[in-house]
Amino acid sequence: MKLFMIGTSLVSIFFATNARADEQAECTQVVRAKFNLTFSSSNLANVNTTRMPEGGPYKRLDVSECTQYGCELSTDEMGPLMKFEPNHPDANDNGYVAYPNIDPIVELATIKLSSKILEKHFAGRLCRSRLQFSYSVYNGL
Repeated sequence: MKLFMIGTSLVSIFFATNARADEQAECTQVVRAKFNLTFSSSNLANVNTTRMPEGGPYKRLDVSECTQYGCELSTDEMGPLMKFEPNHPDANDNGYVAYPNIDPIVELATIKLSSKILEKHFAGRLCRSRLQFSYSVYNGL
């Protein structure tokens, strides 16, 4: 009889651990969706920004690694798109303007997917406090 009780408690611990791991994976997915939504919107808004304070065109922001508490961001290292516009104030000596290398269709697809993920999870109850924490950490940057 004791052996059965030990087996039952081990099984229940196993299922509780898996449920916790699943919840953490879902929270990571929700946090990633929130950051993707935020930064894809920023990328889309700056698709025509040719001049930044640090010089050059806007650089696309990308969400790389995520945990359940936040995400790591990186800038896109691809070169700018060069368009011939000799009358533009930011044109170089040859008449070319450097635009951000941002594909609006990719950004819109990312926004759509991220909003679907957030809609699915906020219809439920998962991750509200953790997402609020990660968003407040981002706002503190």
